[in-house]
Parts: sequence; C-alpha cells; structure tokens
Amino acid sequence: MAQLVQSICKDAKKLIPSQECALYLIDQESSELVAEVVEKDDKNEEYLKELRFPMTEGVVGQVAASGDRATVFLDEHVVLSHVIAVIQLLNKIDTDCYTPYDEQLAELLSSYCAISISHCLLFKRLQEANRRTHLASELMMYHTQKIAEEDVLRLSLCPIPRPTELSPAFMSFFYSPRELSLQDTHMACLSMFVDLGLMNLFRIKRRKLSRFLLSLEKAYRDVPYHNWYHAFTVAHFCYLILRNIPTVRKQLSDIDRLCLLVACLCHDIDHRGTTNSFQVQSKTALAQLYSSEGSVLECHHFAQTMCILNIEECNIFANLSPNVRPLWCFHSMRANNSLQVYQTILDKIRDIILATDLAQHLRIRPEIMEMAKCGFKRDNDRHVFLLQSALMTACDLADQVKPWTKSKMAAAQVYKEFFSQGDLEKAMGNRPVEAMDRDKANILNLQLDFLDTIALPILFQIFSEFKPVYESACFNRFCYETMQKLLMKSPETTAKQYDIRVLTDPVVEKEVLEIAESMGQTCYRYDASKKSSV
Repeated sequence: MAQLVQSICKDAKKLIPSQECALYLIDQESSELVAEVVEKDDKNEEYLKELRFPMTEGVVGQVAASGDRATVFLDEHVVLSHVIAVIQLLNKIDTDCYTPYDEQLAELLSSYCAISISHCLLFKRLQEANRRTHLASELMMYHTQKIAEEDVLRLSLCPIPRPTELSPAFMSFFYSPRELSLQDTHMACLSMFVDLGLMNLFRIKRRKLSRFLLSLEKAYRDVPYHNWYHAFTVAHFCYLILRNIPTVRKQLSDIDRLCLLVACLCHDIDHRGTTNSFQVQSKTALAQLYSSEGSVLECHHFAQTMCILNIEECNIFANLSPNVRPLWCFHSMRANNSLQVYQTILDKIRDIILATDLAQHLRIRPEIMEMAKCGFKRDNDRHVFLLQSALMTACDLADQVKPWTKSKMAAAQVYKEFFSQGDLEKAMGNRPVEAMDRDKANILNLQLDFLDTIALPILFQIFSEFKPVYESACFNRFCYETMQKLLMKSPETTAKQYDIRVLTDPVVEKEVLEIAESMGQTCYRYDASKKSSV
C-alpha cells in the first residue's frame, strides 16, 4: 500500500503540476484519516510510520466525512458513493490557482486511483487471512494435547485451600510463588479469586474458572522466563496489592480489580522468548499481523486471551452479575447490563495487557508521575487507565522485590532468554543489541540500569504505603552494585560480569551478603511469627 500511495502522489504531481501531494486512506471503523509516511531510524534505515487524524479535522477531514469537494485542489476517490481515500494537491506550479481542466484531470485520476486502492486493500486482507491461517495452524500444532478431564474435575471438586494453607509465607510480598508445584499454582489461583470475592461477585462458575486456568497454563510456552510461572508470580503480586493496600482497593472498582488480576494471568500468553523488535526485524507472522499497532507480542497475548475466552467452557465472564459496584469510569451509565459490562471488561483487559510493553510504559510514565503528584480522581477515565497500567507494570516487576537470592535467579532466566535470541540473530546474520549478546552484555551494568530507569521509579510510586517493598528492591540494587565492585578488584574476576553464571555463583553470593550484613543493609524475609503481610 505504501508503494502504491507513493506512486499515486508522484504521478498526480506530474499530471497536475503541484508542489505537494498527500493521500489519506479512510478508516471507517475509527472514523480516522490514515497516512503512511516514510521515516528513518537511528541506523538511517527507512521504515513506515502510520499517522492518524480525526476525520472531523481540517478541509481534508470535511471532504472525507461529506464526500464533497471543498476546494478545487481536493478530490476524493469514491466507489459506489463510498469514500475510501482523499487526495490533496497543494500549490499549483507556475500559476496561482487550479483550473477547471485540472479538476477534470483530478476526477479522471480519482477513478483509476479508487480501483487501484480497492484492489490493494483486498489483496492486503487476503494476505492477512493467509497469515492468520498460518498462525492458527502453528498454534494448533503447539496445543494439540487436550486438557485432561480428570485435571478439570480435580480442580473443580477439591476443597479450595486458604492462601496460607498453600504456604505460611503466601501473603508476603517477599514470598517466591515459583516454589509451588504446578498443581498448587492452579489451586492458588482459585484461592486468590475466592479470597478477593471475585467468584461470588461476578458469579464465576468454578468449573469454567478451572478450565480457564488450565488452558492458560497450557498456552504458555516452555521458555526460560516468560512462562506460566512468570504469569503466576505476576498474578500473585497483583493479589497481594489488591489485598493489602487499602488505597488501591478504594481507587479501583470491582470490575477494575477483576480485569487487573485476569490480565496479569494472561499478559504473556504464547510468548516466544523474543522481543517485539526481533519479531518486526524478522518479519514473522506475528509482526505481519500486529506491527501496525506497535506492540506486536502484547497484541498477540490479548488475541490469545480472547481465543480462550471464546471457548464456552472457558468463558469465566458468561454469568456477569448486574449487582457489581458501579463503574466509576462509566459513571454516566444508570444500568450496567451484562453486554456493557462484558465489553468494558474486554476493553480494560486489552488496555492493561498492552501496558506491559515497556515502550508504552515509558510513553505514559510522565502522566503517571503527574497523577501521583496532583492526586488520583476515580471519576477520571484517564486516571483509572494510568493507575491500572502502573499497577500492571509494578506486578510485572515482582521479581525485583523478592529476596536477592531469588531475584537474581529470575534475572538469570531473563538473560538466558535474551542470549538465546541473540544467538538466533547471529545465526540469521544480524547483529544483536548489547543486552542480547552473550559476548558483550555486562550483566551487572544492565541490571543496575534497569533498576534505576524502570523498576525503582514505579515501585516507589506504588509502594509509598509499604516502604519495605520498595526498600527490598533498593537492597537488591545494593547487592548488584556490591557484586560489581567485588568482581572489579582483579582482572581475573572482572570478566565474570559478562558471564551469566555470575548470577548463580554461590561463592560470590555469600561474599555479597556478608558485605551487606557488615554494612547494616537489610534483606527482607518473611517471618511466619509476625502478622504483618509485609
């Protein structure tokens, strides 16, 4: 399409001598004008960027909305009275204005352009359908094993334990949920839904929730980090926030709490162990489907969530109760009928999952900081979105607040995943970025930078009431910095900063913790004798 647009604009300027020509496609669903422009990245490589404008703005928008020419230098492409694009010619060369003859040429050109654009759009839809078919075949091959009915029955009929029956430390922010067995993670999810009151409030059938959870676990791939245990860790952290921080409970509606917990469980479904940039550069089927939306993997995670929810036996929202606490962001509604609530839930889950893209988080972080400074308004749609996005990001960073011995083990899995991608990129003849290159990545520098720029700022905002959680992340940063100083004492050990095994070295770990203890630094651990959740 981009090549066709460029060709049309080039020929239009030749046919009707003009200094500028722009072509805008019409997105009827969103009522927006869409323009694709060519830009260059940091490596001076060209890429397409999609720009969108409301159809009500400017002269071009008026033409798109009405289908009528507003001036002599505008013309529309119409197929059976349906506007599909608007072409704009600016600044006639050699004369002050466009002539009636120019208008006739523009009308003639528009007919051929309309046919070309229509055929191109049809071809694009065909390509997308083929990609979806290819992706569906791939997913069917990956998920061929059917969920055992006895597993569904076991999860549906066994008594649901209280959270502390699964582990005395379950209610602590410093507890590592990865210690639970796979079967216990399923039961723990049921326990969290019950303890938060979500099953009763939304009339969620236990059998459907059981099959939903088993389907989610099965949909996660066996990659080093972004697997089911990561999703469960994130959901557990979300549960603790909703359970233990009164301010958050007051600021979120019942639906907000449900959406946040479900999104945490679903946020990395079918993760491939690679990044968005890898998907785009490798031109994978996922990138072909979702690259125009920006967050390739996050869009795929939500699409897979919808696939599971569309299975009748997994649709946990099938029996939505009309008696839920009113939606503050939809306060104008007098009646929350099931269809409205269902659509709202899906929209919110989508927004929360897309918020896990760190690029998206960095874009909205100034707004989050401003909201934290000026105060949260629960009747403000944007504030609710920002709060849920911030909470989702904080939950996604749960490993950063675990005891350092556990936190660095999770970090080792992250770098294992990173380096696998880097090896794949090298095999494809590409040069991976430093963080993905096992020969160049300074692991400790990368950890310190990640904590300073991403993790600590958001954890500081979320856990102002529970300072030990934020301080635990600060302690982990201290340990990484201490490890770095320890290794840099001699040339023989300096090189270990580039070796992933440094994160699992028990000798180095012992030395770091001894230094921390001698300096009075505190490593937070759960004490079962204390009633504090922290």
